[in-house]
Amino acid sequence: MKTCPLCGNDFLFLNENGICDHCQTLIKANRLSKEKAIWLRDGKRCRYCGKELSLREKTIDHFVPKSRGGTSDFANLVTACRECNQKKGKKILAQENVLHIPQNFFRRF
Repeated sequence: MKTCPLCGNDFLFLNENGICDHCQTLIKANRLSKEKAIWLRDGKRCRYCGKELSLREKTIDHFVPKSRGGTSDFANLVTACRECNQKKGKKILAQENVLHIPQNFFRRF
């Protein structure tokens, strides 16, 4: 079983974006970009420092950098403020240094 990083539900398979088909349908139906979906999933906050961010202020960071084998699927992408994104650079942080994200945010739709 694989867990969808957006809704938190378990599925046998996830699609090519690393999410379940239900979440993919919601993204398309609401015309959400991948970046906006990640920003909403992360509670509109930087995952590293907790600062509240507007859609214009946010950046999207690869938790495991692409240069170290990280992918561009939802499970590896997080919202970050510019300062934290630049400070993190190509480092891999311990999981406990990242703020908890709200699960099942799509159930509101």
